[in-house]
Amino acid sequence: MRRAAAALAALLALAAAPPAAAQAPPSAGEALYGPLADAVGLDRRLVRAVVRVESAWRPGAVSPAGAVGLMQVLPSTAGGYADGVDLSDPAENLAVGAYHLRRLVERHGVVRALAAWNAGEGALARGSVFSSYRETRRFVARVLQEVEAASGAAR
Repeated sequence: MRRAAAALAALLALAAAPPAAAQAPPSAGEALYGPLADAVGLDRRLVRAVVRVESAWRPGAVSPAGAVGLMQVLPSTAGGYADGVDLSDPAENLAVGAYHLRRLVERHGVVRALAAWNAGEGALARGSVFSSYRETRRFVARVLQEVEAASGAAR
């Protein structure tokens, strides 16, 4: 757990650094997601797709379940990594979200990680995510479509 806390602290420090962009991005979140994805070893397109599907780049988004910010991170999830994370801050939300997503991808692979992101690891462990959760099936499909669209645009 100490290593996880140290890694998250480093990400939060990276998130606090000003972006080195030649031109102003459409939003603070869009300037930050790439370096944070790189820092945790995730494909930028995946992080971007999760943000687009979860919040449409609205840092003030709050779900009915209480998930907050750009990546729609639950406070209980953030609290499992570090104390005092401000999920309404785009940089901190992206840092915690990217770190958590990377951990899920390491454990489950991309598709199952997206299902766990949306429905929770408990639902994934019960094996009922894809058969019982229509919203999760839609979420996974939408994220993967966003990744594919970004891949096509990059060619």
